[in-house]
Amino acid sequence: MSISIANTSRLKSKKKIGLLFEKGKRLNVGPLHLRYLDVDSEEDSLFGFSVPKKNHALAVHRNRIKRLMRESLRIQNDSSLEKGMLMMFIYLGKTIPEYEELCELMNNLLKKLSNEKA
Repeated sequence: MSISIANTSRLKSKKKIGLLFEKGKRLNVGPLHLRYLDVDSEEDSLFGFSVPKKNHALAVHRNRIKRLMRESLRIQNDSSLEKGMLMMFIYLGKTIPEYEELCELMNNLLKKLSNEKA
């Protein structure tokens, strides 16, 4: 079962983002960071993606990295992401990553998350 990153599962609420950064936990794998928080298990998980303007001045580069992160998350088959969680993926690298590299980072990060939750 693959993960759907539809517009309905995007993390947009300022309250929820604030709560995530205030009370959430963090994980790092190389330049890819994850902030996550367990919330009501009845709701779908909400995902956010961020690339700091400080590291990538051009919007086209930031948008490309976010597209790559969304796609690499979409192809993951991880059952731990299907319950109610708030998640923010942040790419802090200085270079634009290759798709395969980002998929590997995402896979390692999700494995680390599932080990953390177990």
